[in-house]
Amino acid sequence: MSPFSLSPHNSSLTAMHRRMWAIALPAIIANISNPLLGLADTAIMGHMPDTSYLAGLALGTLIFNVLFMGMNFLRMGTTGLAAQTSGRDDQTELALLFFRAALLALTIGSLLIVLHPLIGPMAFALLDGAPDAQAKGQIYFDIRIWAAPITLTNYCIMGWLLGLQQARDVLIIQLFMNGLNIVLNVMFVFGLHMNIDGVAYGTLCAEVTALLLGMTLLLRHFRQRTGQSLFHHFHMSAIMRAEKIRQLLSLNRDIFIRTISLMAAFTLFTAFGARMDKDILATNALLMNFVMFLAFGLDGYAQAAEVLVGEYIGRGKVTAVRQSVKITTLWAFLTALLYMLVYGLFGLQFVDTLTDLDNIRHLARDYFFWIILIPGLAVWCYQLDGIFIGATLGREMRNAMLFSLAFYIGCAFILVPLWGNHGLWLSFSLFTVMRAASLLYHYPKIEKAAATATAST
Repeated sequence: MSPFSLSPHNSSLTAMHRRMWAIALPAIIANISNPLLGLADTAIMGHMPDTSYLAGLALGTLIFNVLFMGMNFLRMGTTGLAAQTSGRDDQTELALLFFRAALLALTIGSLLIVLHPLIGPMAFALLDGAPDAQAKGQIYFDIRIWAAPITLTNYCIMGWLLGLQQARDVLIIQLFMNGLNIVLNVMFVFGLHMNIDGVAYGTLCAEVTALLLGMTLLLRHFRQRTGQSLFHHFHMSAIMRAEKIRQLLSLNRDIFIRTISLMAAFTLFTAFGARMDKDILATNALLMNFVMFLAFGLDGYAQAAEVLVGEYIGRGKVTAVRQSVKITTLWAFLTALLYMLVYGLFGLQFVDTLTDLDNIRHLARDYFFWIILIPGLAVWCYQLDGIFIGATLGREMRNAMLFSLAFYIGCAFILVPLWGNHGLWLSFSLFTVMRAASLLYHYPKIEKAAATATAST
């Protein structure tokens, strides 16, 4: 049965709408808060004596964005597993899941620290920035990398809390961390007369403090939920159960491959644009901001789907799984329509605000109709990503993304020579459609998983 056919409204559906908003709204606010930190850092480095500080920050930040975006499987995988475990009401396994995820995060983060003398020079060589900018970026990288185990553990904390529908706590952590980071950066740079090292130390200190806050909220919630301390369940033999470790590693591996493939698609988009000319490259970079802004709104509904679908699979409630899919997707679609309306009415004014260059403004107008279309095309793959994360069907997500990436590359090689940048935007649009179609093909497995859970209870 299609997950998107509507069913009658009743009080249980009204309650599910409320639960959905209790998850989605804090997630949307948290998503919107994240770029503010980048803007603040840019403003701070923009007041340094020369541009090498700002350029160095851009290089260093890009490296960490790639590293940590690739590791976001720690958040997503933990959310899906926590939601399902919560649905089964298995409090011991909830505690053990967090310990396993945190152990994996600490291990990966420690490896990044050990390997950073290799990672840093290789990454900066690939970026090929100006020598003075690379030198500043290396300072930033060498300081901030020490936060890697803490940053990745924070992913696990927020993923675990989100899986238990504590979205408000996740919002508190992110707002606190970003706000403190900005305050510390200002204090270190303007108060203590540091420069790019002050921004790096500010981020490091904010991550450590956020870890302490996150653990406090996590421990409090677990005690309220169970009447026990989380560490009451800390038994190394149980944490290291081979079957559970394999499940966690397998899921995270598949989500990692899926994420890297998605990053490759965006990188290829930039590369194809760069092969045309610098004006097309600049125009596409400007327009891609609208695609990224779309994610701020739609990711909230996808995260709500992660949590609700995961919980109802854990409970073995097929009908509730179906209803949660419909409700989260309905609101996501309505939001996508709102994006299309706003982009259609005010998008070109936003373009003019973002650039004063007449040639870029002119080119952006030629291609802007793609930006108006994309919310209606992309909403489905955003939602299905969240649904499949909640179902912890990592292999299906991986295979669907790899297939979609291959399809996208094939389209680009055919359409770009024919229609230039329009062909590139068409290829990207078809990529989003194929992501949704390839995941929808596997959707029956989600309801089957819920039915299997019902049979086993």
